[in-house]
Amino acid sequence: MDVHEITQSIQMTLSYVWLDTSDIKTSELSNVQKMFQSTINKNLKLFDDEFECEGYVRSLPLTTKTVYIVDDLSAEEVITRVQHLCQVIYIFVYHTNDHPNEIFSVYNVAKVKSA
Repeated sequence: MDVHEITQSIQMTLSYVWLDTSDIKTSELSNVQKMFQSTINKNLKLFDDEFECEGYVRSLPLTTKTVYIVDDLSAEEVITRVQHLCQVIYIFVYHTNDHPNEIFSVYNVAKVKSA
């Protein structure tokens, strides 16, 4: 096996999932998602159902590392279910409320980051 083959065999794939369970879809959020998607070369999957999103992440190979973006409405429940998955390397919570720091007082999870 040469160096190129070894590099390919251990190279991890990075994916992004964005879970938005809110009933109100704003144009601002849509613009942010489109801008984010263009920045990461379309490796972003959008979901509005938390179980479908979780199932997708669970179906990924263990070598695929995922950045999980979730709204604050679903964050507590979703984070408790996906934080242990080895495919998930970061969880970003985006805020739909007026008090963005409130959601983080609930969590003491290394993978959760402020967005």
